[in-house]
Amino acid sequence: MYEENIRPEDKIDIFEKINSVLSTLKKHFLWFFLLILLISGVWVARSFFLVKPIYQATTTFFIKVDTTANYRSKAAMGNPTETLEAAFPALLKSDRMRQILRQEEKLDMSGVQISVNVIPTTSLFTLTANSSSSKRSLAVINGILNNYSKIAEYTVGDITLELVQEPEAIPAPINVSPLPITIAKGALGGALAAVLIALLLSWSRSTLTSSTQLKELVNLPYLGTVWKQKVKKRRESGLRHPILDRNTGEAFREAFRVLRSKIRKNLSNNAVSYVVTSPVAGEGKTVIAINLAIDTADSGKKVLLIDGNFHRPSVRKYLGLKSKNVTSLIQSEVQDKTLEFTKFEQVRENLDVITFSEETNQAYKYFQAGNGAEFMAQQKATYDIVIIDSAPCTVSQDVFLFGRETDGVLLIARYDFTTKRQLFKAVELLNSWNLNILGTVLNENENTGTSPYYGYYSHYYGSSKA
Repeated sequence: MYEENIRPEDKIDIFEKINSVLSTLKKHFLWFFLLILLISGVWVARSFFLVKPIYQATTTFFIKVDTTANYRSKAAMGNPTETLEAAFPALLKSDRMRQILRQEEKLDMSGVQISVNVIPTTSLFTLTANSSSSKRSLAVINGILNNYSKIAEYTVGDITLELVQEPEAIPAPINVSPLPITIAKGALGGALAAVLIALLLSWSRSTLTSSTQLKELVNLPYLGTVWKQKVKKRRESGLRHPILDRNTGEAFREAFRVLRSKIRKNLSNNAVSYVVTSPVAGEGKTVIAINLAIDTADSGKKVLLIDGNFHRPSVRKYLGLKSKNVTSLIQSEVQDKTLEFTKFEQVRENLDVITFSEETNQAYKYFQAGNGAEFMAQQKATYDIVIIDSAPCTVSQDVFLFGRETDGVLLIARYDFTTKRQLFKAVELLNSWNLNILGTVLNENENTGTSPYYGYYSHYYGSSKA
């Protein structure tokens, strides 16, 4: 028995987190792709339909001062250049200038923004006008140049504007990017949003995302990884599960040979039976149990696979077994220490399967009454190895009814499905029942960053036919 030693905290591994983010992006690729398209579309729509375009016209000039003229304002006293830099921009943007442009130039000044800036380290001024029309912006610039003297002479004296750059209007809106750039910005924003969401999901989720986590979270032997693979739907059962057969890739079969070897190593010399369970339903324990039974039978051992999930038996369905193959061995009285079950003999060479009948409540009562020892003794005397697929240990005591009569328990966890809390609870329960936990297996691992051999294995997985 391996004593429970659960770490209270989970240390952060930055490389593991990066792999987790990449895995999240891969797993939800379609949703993230749609998110990028949505944000790109919204960005384009906003730029071209919701944003009012602004057109700009500019000119650059410097001021020539008539130093012989009499200044009529105290503001003109002192250094003429400093006075102009301080006062002239305000004059061109003043309400008086806007009034002149409206009355004398007949310009619509609504929404027009005027700015005058001194180019640093020079005596040059840049005059800019922004409005919803390029023609109006240019007209405002020309109007200011035509009428500046009417307000300047009373404030800064007699001056002349010498143009360095003739007034010109920018034909495209200054606040709307070209369509390709807008699409690129939207796509970039969508990609950043997708990565951020993936990061948040990865950082907040509590599921197992690597074999390293499984090794470190519980003080139990780690027996191996079963990589996820895509398989075609099986005709017999209508299910998509990777069951070993003659068309299975060698690398996938080798994974179960290694797992079988490690299980055998962790069993005592005279041990011949073990239970396969998981924290919750949906973690692939039945498929693991079936493939271990097939692989063990192929090694020359006489194997019995028992469907010990009284609540949701599924071995028959996964193997595609038909009712015409059933030899019924039914005796109905539980008090006479008999048990109703259905036996499928020689599913393949060296492999027999027992599944209990639909009256699973009777089977449950039979084992609950303490008759499991006699039943298991009969099977152990007949077979070299007895493998039992049991119910998830955190939702049913079925595993306890078999586990106390067998030599060990194999605990299956599923990549990015089993939570750390569920794993902790499963180990706690199995230890409280004094069951011998042989070790853990990570099923359907998608984390390619955890093994340099993943590419080699996936080559065979992709070619397997199940």
